[in-house]
Amino acid sequence: MWIDISISMSEAMPIYPGDPRFSAKPVKISEINSRVNLTEISLGTHTGTHIDAPKHVFSEKKTVTDLDLNVFIGPCYVLEISEFSKDVLKKLPKKAKRILLKANSDLPGKETWLEGYKGVPPKFAELLLNHLDEKPLLIGIDALSIEEKGHKVLETHGLFLSQEIIILEGINLSHINEGNYQLAALPLKLESLDGSPVRAALKRI
Repeated sequence: MWIDISISMSEAMPIYPGDPRFSAKPVKISEINSRVNLTEISLGTHTGTHIDAPKHVFSEKKTVTDLDLNVFIGPCYVLEISEFSKDVLKKLPKKAKRILLKANSDLPGKETWLEGYKGVPPKFAELLLNHLDEKPLLIGIDALSIEEKGHKVLETHGLFLSQEIIILEGINLSHINEGNYQLAALPLKLESLDGSPVRAALKRI
């Protein structure tokens, strides 16, 4: 059974400071001005559950439509983190190619999500990469940014995206236990853009 790990999109959803707010406006309304219902939506490329392409930080690097779709479908490991220490990596399989970090399990989707979330310290990001046998394809986190809160230099983003390790942000892992899963988190085909909302789901294996 597939389990949804996306956050719902609505005008009340939490938005990263400075990003465009989500809005939905009816354009066609059945039995009023049309035979059908149709809604116009407005959002940013990093609204809600989304992926960061390397172009998000590096203008000359790969865009959403340059990325291999196989990155977003396949085995992954959900790693529960109470603190970002080397010891927690002992639980992470060295051959993991997709890793989802459960560091904010009680926060996703709440209005308070942006006030107290934990991002990934750059030193822990380096430890994680050094722990693995090979460079991973994707790193995800249950926060709207993988960067530490208040960190003005995008060190963690830069470390991953410079190596074309795709970042998945804004996932909800509050109902997910640590372990091995299949991940599906396909981006929209947004030509030459820097990121994309996704509908992310896990299946236990």
